[in-house]
Amino acid sequence: MFRERGGPVRAEVNVEWPEEPLPALGDPEGLPPERLMGELASLWPLLSESVMRTGPGFLWPGSLRWGPDQGWQILCVPPYGMGEEPVPETPGARARDVWSVICGLVKLAVGRAPRDLTDTLMLLELHAGRAPHGLDAVVRALLAGNDPGGVVAAVTRPWDEGVSVQLAAETAVGSRKAKGDPEWDNEDAFTAVRSVDDVVALAVCDGVTGPGDGSGARAARAAVTALQEYFTTGYDLEEALDAAEAAVVGQGRGASTALLAAIRPDGRTALLSVGDSPAWLVRMLPFGGRTAFRLNPDQTVLAESLLTDPSATMGGSILLGNLGGYADQPFLAELQTVPGDMLVLLSDGAALGEEDWFAGDLVDLAGLHQSAAALAAALVGRAERLGGLDNATALVAEIRPAGR
Repeated sequence: MFRERGGPVRAEVNVEWPEEPLPALGDPEGLPPERLMGELASLWPLLSESVMRTGPGFLWPGSLRWGPDQGWQILCVPPYGMGEEPVPETPGARARDVWSVICGLVKLAVGRAPRDLTDTLMLLELHAGRAPHGLDAVVRALLAGNDPGGVVAAVTRPWDEGVSVQLAAETAVGSRKAKGDPEWDNEDAFTAVRSVDDVVALAVCDGVTGPGDGSGARAARAAVTALQEYFTTGYDLEEALDAAEAAVVGQGRGASTALLAAIRPDGRTALLSVGDSPAWLVRMLPFGGRTAFRLNPDQTVLAESLLTDPSATMGGSILLGNLGGYADQPFLAELQTVPGDMLVLLSDGAALGEEDWFAGDLVDLAGLHQSAAALAAALVGRAERLGGLDNATALVAEIRPAGR
């Protein structure tokens, strides 16, 4: 403060960045989404160093920056006009730091920043498979105060040797779904076939409930019969889908979801889905324990609405894609499975939500039931304990080293 002729005069201080900040996560010229998981390993040490230097509470949505030549950059103070400065070392400072990191990661993955925690989890679920595989597990680790670096290391674990596959499946009608018709009450169907070139092909089909005439069950069973026949000679999942679609359409009525996977002898795995049957991967963490992440999105009216309107409630589980005339836009993905993995294919009745996100229950069950058979049975049992509201099917592929 300066005095001139006896009166106070405020001094102005202009602060200029010595160079332009790197692009924020989600900016078009910034980090490509497909490179996110590979680049995250180098972010965590930089974040820890920054927190130790400045104390918690210095981050803000937009702090995380990245450039192709420079790598990561963390802005501790927003550029002028970007918002209020953070207030370090205040109640909730660590939670604000975590939220700032999550905002950047989710914005990059799905195209917009989340509004709140509920919106965050919803966006990751809706974009499962479209967002980088494992990002939902990283966010869960951050929220729980666990090591996100261990999750990233697990998700990006390389593997260039062979694998073997141990399979198991369980299915149940569901006590409140049963209508007293044992032949047709269970509208789920599944199969597993060791195809040519030693590829293991898997399928779960969930028939769409019709007017009580068993059309959903018939559609799912027709699809599985066609898939079994196709998988004995091939494992191209789009060709397999065509065979299943032709079988269902040929019946003239009925509809079903389709969830297909093909595991190669080197662990490379292709995934295809139409409808709302979810696929999950359970993976061992480097220093013990497990994580789980979803591999595919729901194709439903409600899911589509929630992408743009977090308060949407209309549409429920009405499918946007299904066998029976609407299988022309399947979801496709590829991933690398490694020994210790559990690839879990489910009908939606086996993945019912509880107070916690389904991933939490899946991780707990996989820790208690460490074989494919035990985990499949535990998942179906869980669905019944939650009310038996729907048919529940779990097809689990336990990935082992080759020769075991």
